[in-house]
Amino acid sequence: MYIQHFNRNKMKKISDAVREIVSTKPFIESALDAGIVNYSTLSTYIKKDVEAILYKEVKTGAIQMSLRRMQLITEKIESNKLRTLLKNMGDVTVRTNLIDFTYKNSHTLADCQQKLLEKEKRNNEFFYTFAQGIDESTIVLSQLEEAVFLDIFKNEKLKSRNQDLASITIKLPPDNAKISGLYFHFFKLLAWDNVNICEVISTTNEFTIVVESKDVKKAFSVLMNLKINSLV
Repeated sequence: MYIQHFNRNKMKKISDAVREIVSTKPFIESALDAGIVNYSTLSTYIKKDVEAILYKEVKTGAIQMSLRRMQLITEKIESNKLRTLLKNMGDVTVRTNLIDFTYKNSHTLADCQQKLLEKEKRNNEFFYTFAQGIDESTIVLSQLEEAVFLDIFKNEKLKSRNQDLASITIKLPPDNAKISGLYFHFFKLLAWDNVNICEVISTTNEFTIVVESKDVKKAFSVLMNLKINSLV
């Protein structure tokens, strides 16, 4: 078994090993994209990991070269597909005063939803999203409707509740599903600015993040700058 594993890794190139390591460390990848990495220091830092994958000694100079090439490839991809998509990104909409509830799934949960939607169907200010998982469902809605909501869902088993939230919705071009790494691009920039994401909601051409109200201004700035910079 060891010999088979050795032979398989023996065929790998230094660039393959470097890419494999960097892809598991998103903050290093972000630093490479931003051009703020000291290649010599990073090469020394990942040298043992590269050698462990390749089962041989590797010079730091060769690792540096792979890192530089990797950055160039990333920049080329972004400047083509991703940059074009971001340039065509639609409106960015912010909603405040939101609250979310997570309930254990039940046979009556859908009936409660129907009652709520029926009651609020003439309310143009009403905001509501529902995401169902295997064991639980999360509902995000306007905090102003909390009393009505709690009355309708009073017999459901509540697992968690968060308030003082805000959402940011981005309208995406129709071909967004063909661009790999699109959502990761959003996430890494928000993480870089220390924005905590409470919930993620997506449809085919819309992407929504829910954050704490204290972070909404920062998150909005990050996403708008992303759109603006793609136009430069």
